[in-house]
Amino acid sequence: MQRVAADVREYQLICSSVMPALGIAYRSLPMELLDAFSHDPSAVASGTRKRRGWRVVEDIHARVLRQREILTSFLSGVETDPDTASIPENVLDNPISILMEKLQALEREREPLQEQADEVSRILVGVRASHSTVKEEYNDALSYTSVVYPEVQLYLPSTFSTLIL
Repeated sequence: MQRVAADVREYQLICSSVMPALGIAYRSLPMELLDAFSHDPSAVASGTRKRRGWRVVEDIHARVLRQREILTSFLSGVETDPDTASIPENVLDNPISILMEKLQALEREREPLQEQADEVSRILVGVRASHSTVKEEYNDALSYTSVVYPEVQLYLPSTFSTLIL
């Protein structure tokens, strides 16, 4: 019973915070109803400890009847209460349509970005081809000059050689 009470309280908390955000009126559950859920009528309480025998059984029976009465009165009030907020039939349609609009806007934003990425990929292919050609020519020139003129290798800037390699 306590687990059910905890779940009902959690449901109450979620509904009271989410429903107004969706624009749906929500009437919270009465505290006496939540108390009826949270108290197990057959649990030994201070009043039950003072009694003995059949009086304990009668006390528990009275608590069960009181719990049923609270639940029944709440349920009968919910069915016939004209103040109960009616839930629109398209509760989810509006948020879904907003989500679809956002997705379409993202798609429109993505298209130019994709075109730019494709252009960069095409340019990168050309840069890679140029880089490999320059790298081969540089390595050929470096090997030739370092063999013929070993002192030239000492004066090459280190940043230039690391960029090409």
